[in-house]
Amino acid sequence: MTQAVDLDGVKRILFLGDSIAYGGQFVDYIDAYLRARVPERSFEIINIGLPSENLSGLTEPGHAGGEFPRPNLHERLARALAESEVADDNGNPLGVKNA
Repeated sequence: MTQAVDLDGVKRILFLGDSIAYGGQFVDYIDAYLRARVPERSFEIINIGLPSENLSGLTEPGHAGGEFPRPNLHERLARALAESEVADDNGNPLGVKNA
């Protein structure tokens, strides 16, 4: 079952994730889909996928030769949202729209 997503007021779409997001192929598919379905709209597509990213916060011993732990999406989420936040003409944050 397909659920419609309300894109009114949406200007930016942010992708977070692992190497699959980083590779960008499915991000390109979403961009192409939006261009085909709503050609009158323009979206800024931001892909900040990161290889080795995970959601669990766990990392195996010796990952990357023990030089750094696996990146954790939860640690990057707040920063990513803050960096992608938009403001109105008075500088007031508009917040994040949840789909």
